[in-house]
Amino acid sequence: ATLVLLEKFSATTWSRAVEDQRVTFTIAVSSHLQVLEKLLLVENKIKSIRRLVSSSAGISLQLKKRYFDQNKFIFHEMYGASEVATATDLNQKDAETKINSVGYPCEGVSVVIVDENGRKCEQGDIGEICVKSPHSSPGYFHNQDMTKASWLKDYFRTGDLGFLDADNYLFLAGRKNDLIICGGLNVFPAQVLTAFSAEEVVGHIEIIGQPNQYLGEVVVCFVV
Repeated sequence: ATLVLLEKFSATTWSRAVEDQRVTFTIAVSSHLQVLEKLLLVENKIKSIRRLVSSSAGISLQLKKRYFDQNKFIFHEMYGASEVATATDLNQKDAETKINSVGYPCEGVSVVIVDENGRKCEQGDIGEICVKSPHSSPGYFHNQDMTKASWLKDYFRTGDLGFLDADNYLFLAGRKNDLIICGGLNVFPAQVLTAFSAEEVVGHIEIIGQPNQYLGEVVVCFVV
């Protein structure tokens, strides 16, 4: 297949390249999908795209629904990491009942959730997402210490937090270092983000932990 490579992204350069080269497949991050929403879903000027994948960054629930609800092309949300490639896939059929997840493990891929001691978590419990994949990297180049710290036997420790439901679908809860501990309770920014994303008036939101003398940390939300 032909690869069309853009040195820099903008809606204009992207749409021109897609139209000129008749691009049929692309992988985008959430910020790209926001910029391209009008072009792809409203104006419907791009006719060649057959399949579009959201990957590498979380996407708001509202935007995700709008892409899954359209019928102009096949849409997927996928989760993975550079070290193990794509790990899970959420397709349009599964999105009808699992819209909050990032999908089911791909063929040949195993996903487990572990606690801080590397022990497997119970179903539904939040822990670190670990991935075993036939596409896994053998490690970091000339960095044995980092390789040893990042793999738990055959499983790559992604540094992401999440849980598996009863059907083995993966749900994200944030990054390990994004965790906010408020009054002894673990608060995951991604869960706060999901709650805010359901509101029509919210365009964009960022969430941080702010030091607090009484609670240790409190949740602060910057909302557009």
